[in-house]
Amino acid sequence: MIKNSRRKTFLLIFMFILLFVMIASLYGCNNAFLKPDDPAGKDMYYTRINNGDVKKNDDERYEYNLISYDKDGNEKKLKFTTARKLREHAYIELYVATFRGVTNWQEVQLDGLPRKVQEKYK
Repeated sequence: MIKNSRRKTFLLIFMFILLFVMIASLYGCNNAFLKPDDPAGKDMYYTRINNGDVKKNDDERYEYNLISYDKDGNEKKLKFTTARKLREHAYIELYVATFRGVTNWQEVQLDGLPRKVQEKYK
């Protein structure tokens, strides 16, 4: 009786571990994790560069901590680093993955921003 109970417990634990590994491997194959420069699976935010607040960190990278906006104009403070100082007052599109934060960025023109974001900068 005890052996049978232990066997059932072991099988139940094994099944949960197997299920967890399967789900984790499927989630880990998502574009948000594999391709930092691919917008698929990421939230897009937009900001304007202010080099007055930029700091150089221990890795000799430029650290930005800026107010950003999503396509609906909702505000969020985002932190990211770059290898070079970005152009003052440039508009930047940020690719934000759920667990990794900002994975990539690209410079855009004011007219390339969503309308609600444009209103924030006019």
